[in-house]
Amino acid sequence: MAGRKKKRADQRGMTPFVAGLITVGLLTFAVFMAFTKANPFARPYQLKAAFVSANNIKPNSPVRIAGVEVGKVKKVEAVDGTKGAATITMELKDSALPIHEDATLKVRPRVFLEGNFFVDIKPGSPSADTLDSGKTIPTTQTAAPVQFGDVLTALQSDTRADLQVFLKEYSKGLEGKGAEGFNEALRTGPKAFSSTAVATDALLGQEPSKDLQRVFRGQARTFAALNADENALKGLVTNFNTVAGAFASEDAALERSIPALDRTLRVGSPALASLNSALPTLRVFSREALPGVRSSGPTLEASLPFIRQARLLVRPSELRGTARQLRLQIPNFVTLSNRSVPLLG
Repeated sequence: MAGRKKKRADQRGMTPFVAGLITVGLLTFAVFMAFTKANPFARPYQLKAAFVSANNIKPNSPVRIAGVEVGKVKKVEAVDGTKGAATITMELKDSALPIHEDATLKVRPRVFLEGNFFVDIKPGSPSADTLDSGKTIPTTQTAAPVQFGDVLTALQSDTRADLQVFLKEYSKGLEGKGAEGFNEALRTGPKAFSSTAVATDALLGQEPSKDLQRVFRGQARTFAALNADENALKGLVTNFNTVAGAFASEDAALERSIPALDRTLRVGSPALASLNSALPTLRVFSREALPGVRSSGPTLEASLPFIRQARLLVRPSELRGTARQLRLQIPNFVTLSNRSVPLLG
């Protein structure tokens, strides 16, 4: 009898209570998937980036590429021992891939109605290698906007005083002209900015890494020399103050010379262009002359014995004997010259 009841229970299958629990679980999972659109079985692409300042970036802040939202910020972790630095973990959609090793990230403010900030990604150049999920982009390839508080902190009393002097002098330059003078300054601005850009580009050098290293080495030697002689450094500062004071005392003359400087630059630009066109030839000549300059050392060393002997021949004791013999023989040479004239005739 007991075996027959057990067989009937097995034939009935699961109880209504168990079936109800399964149904509720499936409905809960379906509602969760419908509202969150998250796939718990998927492994999304994660990208980490180190920022010097997090700038109020919070979890769920958007991540965008060219203005299109491609992901969300998942986690913001502060870096120990630093002030404001953080590592941001982001989850990106497949449409954001690939991300290359030279990718750059910037924290940008959203529009007024959106509020908060977002992470703007530039995926990098196609020629660079791609980043695997979970890799971290260093702080050298990230940037954050400057906050107004940082600007106020940077403007200390001396900086504010210098800024006031600059604005005062700029307003003095526009004195009597008003908006017309400001418009005139804007018209001449593009040429000035273009020249500044050319000068800045020239400062980069032809080989940025090597040229920059040479500049740093030269600066290190200069600073070491200045540090070795404090009196010379004090004298340099004192002389600079003297020169600056002399310029300041002649501000009226400087003001009159600025318009003439524009005319001077217009006249000098063709000459500078010619000089610039001659520089490639000069660089080629410099490269060709380098072997000769390097070999000049041994040549000078070999000629030093001759130079020493020549110096001995022209020393005062030798010159006095030579002059004595010449004084004795010059009258005879003159007589010979006079008597040889008829003979040659």
